[in-house]
Amino acid sequence: MKSSTRILLISIFFVFNVLLLNGQTTYTSASSGKWSDGTTWVGGVVPGPNDNAIISSGTTVSLDKPNQTINDLTIQTGAVVNGENRILTVNGTFLINGTYTSKNAAAKDLNFNGDTLAGSGSIIIDFSNNDFVVGENAVILSSSDLKVYGNVLLDNSVTVTNKGDIEVTGNIEGNNATTSVWTNHDNSYLIIGNSLLSTGILNADSPGNTVEYNNLGDQDIKLPSSSIYYNLNIKGAGNKNLLGAIVLDGDILINNSGILQS
Repeated sequence: MKSSTRILLISIFFVFNVLLLNGQTTYTSASSGKWSDGTTWVGGVVPGPNDNAIISSGTTVSLDKPNQTINDLTIQTGAVVNGENRILTVNGTFLINGTYTSKNAAAKDLNFNGDTLAGSGSIIIDFSNNDFVVGENAVILSSSDLKVYGNVLLDNSVTVTNKGDIEVTGNIEGNNATTSVWTNHDNSYLIIGNSLLSTGILNADSPGNTVEYNNLGDQDIKLPSSSIYYNLNIKGAGNKNLLGAIVLDGDILINNSGILQS
């Protein structure tokens, strides 16, 4: 009986410690500084890869390790995460009301493996060799009004469902022609500044959704699945080249000096 009780207590202790080790704690920045410096964070503890982080308004937190991983990341209005020349991976909810940026000439990718993207802030990754990489199926919430300066890359077997408003100044590309998918949901709005899924699938037939092409030069108009756009807006300048016959379920709007041609 004593032996059985001892085994039970050891088992409970083991399970408790596993849960403790796998637990998630939320850490908030107390001041501007390096991510790995305890003085940057309330309580003096640096968040681990399974924890959540809040970058508080008025603070700038700079990455200073080659690879930094976090679960949920919230960047509040007026807050900044400076990526420098490091890789940041977000594995949970990514709420951006402030700014993620890297103006370092050796800037690296920003990896997002979570399921929810939201906010009204900016992601600035506009060097030619780095991307905002989406590695898992994700939803952009309907309350979102985001701007990505640079490129977005959808990994293999990834679907991004846009329910909000988002502008991408560069390219949205996929790693796979059939499994990298962008879906504009009902009443969503996508502005694309360059190439839209030259590799990958675009779904743009949901009621009320709009895709806007706004490059100041020539730009190809992606042929969406079933050839259907709901609303299509042409802005900027240059020739907007249809890559095939399309069907419009809603409206087409041509502004500025852009020319739509087949």
